[in-house]
Amino acid sequence: MLAWGSLLLARGGKVRAAAWERDLTLRTLGYSTDNGAYYYYNTAPNASYEQTMLRVAEYAAAARLPYRYWLADSWWYYKGTPARGRPGGGVTNWTARPDVFPRGFEALTAATGWRVQGHNRYWDATTGYARANGGRYSFLRDRGSGYALPVDAAFWGDLLRNASRWGLAVYEQDWLDYELDHFAPLTQSASLGGDWLAQMAAGKQPVQPVNSVSSHLKL
Repeated sequence: MLAWGSLLLARGGKVRAAAWERDLTLRTLGYSTDNGAYYYYNTAPNASYEQTMLRVAEYAAAARLPYRYWLADSWWYYKGTPARGRPGGGVTNWTARPDVFPRGFEALTAATGWRVQGHNRYWDATTGYARANGGRYSFLRDRGSGYALPVDAAFWGDLLRNASRWGLAVYEQDWLDYELDHFAPLTQSASLGGDWLAQMAAGKQPVQPVNSVSSHLKL
C-alpha cells in the first residue's frame, strides 16, 4: 500500500509529508457534526446551531478538551430542491445561511477559536455561481440529473479564499461517487474529471475527498 501511494505521489509531483504539515485535521483533535454525530442535522433543545456550537465550545473548554477545529457538515449551506437521483439537493451557494449562523460564520470562528473543516457536496444545476444563472463562473450543467460541475479555475481560488476568511482550514469534498454516477459528462470525457480535481486541489487549502472511487486518485 505504501509503495502504491509513493507511486501516486511521484506521479502527481507531491510530497508525503506535505499533507501532514498542511492539514490541521491530521495533526490535532477536532469536534465533528458529520453523519452519525449527535448534532448532525440536530441542535441542542431550543437553540440555534450557532448557540449549540458555542455550548459545545464552552463544554470543551471546561473539560479541557484541546479541540483546534470542528467539522461543519452539510446542514449550514444553501441547497436546491431534492429530486430523483439527488438526495438532499445539490449546492446552490456555499455560504452560511443566516437561520443557521445569525451572526455569520466569522463570528462563530472568533468566539470558539476553532478552525473549520467545511463539508461540501455536488453542485446543483441552479447554482448562482454559474454564469448561465447570472453568476461569474463557467459551469457545465446537466439538466437531466440536476448536477453541475465548475470548469473555471478561478472559481476554486475565489471560493476557498473567501472561505478562509471565515475560518476554513480544510475543504471536504463529499459525494464524489454520486457526482461520478449521475453527472454524465464525467464519464464521457477523458480529461474533464482530472481537470476538475486538479483545479480543486491547486489552492492553498488542503482538500479531503470523501466517498471517492479509484477514478478520483488524482486528487
